[in-house]
Amino acid sequence: MTPQEAEAGLVELTLPNGRRVLVRFGAQVASNPDVEASVVRMMLGAIGAEDDVRLALADYAKASGLTASVSTDGATTRVVIA
Repeated sequence: MTPQEAEAGLVELTLPNGRRVLVRFGAQVASNPDVEASVVRMMLGAIGAEDDVRLALADYAKASGLTASVSTDGATTRVVIA
């Protein structure tokens, strides 16, 4: 993650198969470093299939009282956590 991505509230993970998972944070959680750090830990802990990462993020959001909106476009899965 570059400083610009961090400032923009974007976390990107490229999986071994070349697919990517991009996570953006909604305005109400974008300034919460604990949420961002937890998301990074979830993403790294779920390394494997794209579905594993997506499910880990959705589970984290639900357990934290947040929502995770997911969309898939080609080689990229986008998740918005709010």
